[in-house]
Amino acid sequence: MTVTVKAENGATRTYTISVKRAQDPNYKPSDDCSLSNITVDGFLLSPKFSTDISEYVVWVPFETESVKISGVAANGKASVTVEGGEKLTAGKDNTVKLICTAENGDKKEYTVTVKRAGPHNGETDEVTETPREEQATPSPSVTDPDAEEGDTNGVAWWWLPIVGLASLILGIAATLLIQKIRK
Repeated sequence: MTVTVKAENGATRTYTISVKRAQDPNYKPSDDCSLSNITVDGFLLSPKFSTDISEYVVWVPFETESVKISGVAANGKASVTVEGGEKLTAGKDNTVKLICTAENGDKKEYTVTVKRAGPHNGETDEVTETPREEQATPSPSVTDPDAEEGDTNGVAWWWLPIVGLASLILGIAATLLIQKIRK
């Protein structure tokens, strides 16, 4: 703090006052190493941020080569460092770590897995594809009658006329019942 004093003759003199306060002997540094928020510029974090959740996912298109991820410490005396987010590998999981360090030195790590889409122009740049027969296929309860033998990814169309006919019958029955009640 500075104080300037002006004499009657117009002369001035500036004094600097320094105050040094001793640390409270009972003071305990904060051990809060949690984040109050994580943001990813231009993309959505999944799941929605919660202090209790430490692992997240972000999906980005192939054209995205880097992401800017930042975290906000829950305690103002804590610090946050971010590792990763540059040179994302296409078709792979890219890990970004956010490390929150409390005033007392305790640390908590949050992880954001950035899933960059693989190339979509037919190239397989560092992407290994699982052959179709090795991929897990859902076991639907119905199949497309026009699908090839063994193809379980189709949609069943045979049930549509049955549902339509059942709806028509129920509609007629309801109409007849209402007419009978009115008489």
